[in-house]
Amino acid sequence: MRALLVLSSLLIATSAATAQTLDAAARLVTQGDTAGAIAALEAVIAHHERNAEAHYRVGLLYLARVDPDAAVSADRRKAEEHLRYATRFAPDSARYWLALADYFRSQNLITLLVQLPGIVGHARDAAEKSGNPGEIAAAAYRPARLAMDRWQQYGRRWTSSPPGTPPARPPVEAAW
Repeated sequence: MRALLVLSSLLIATSAATAQTLDAAARLVTQGDTAGAIAALEAVIAHHERNAEAHYRVGLLYLARVDPDAAVSADRRKAEEHLRYATRFAPDSARYWLALADYFRSQNLITLLVQLPGIVGHARDAAEKSGNPGEIAAAAYRPARLAMDRWQQYGRRWTSSPPGTPPARPPVEAAW
């Protein structure tokens, strides 16, 4: 009985320390110290590798550091890795699935874009399971945003023909 009491108090102390570290990382971000926040979150992950919130936050920080002009980036790879871990360790969190979907959408790589509808579907399912109106609204918004992106791409292709020549009409599948 005493061992159980010691173990439970140790777990409470550990989770309190983790929460304090997450708060400290948030303060570092507001102060503009992204590298310090990443180091603090990586320390949490080193001790609690299944902490989905730490993976989510560090993934967003790596994503913010990605150079959009760089074809290959360690920060891009780490952002995807941590966002995937967040969805793996907390599959019922729509927020984590939506962050991964936003990452995929921002990369504009066909291999990632093909996976997008499934990821948004996971986000929608998790939001409906949670019953949180904010998450449900966010999950409902993403497909509309994706459709708008597709129509904008369609419009650019449609209007990018040289002047005086009729544009080649793309197949119907390309519109979605």
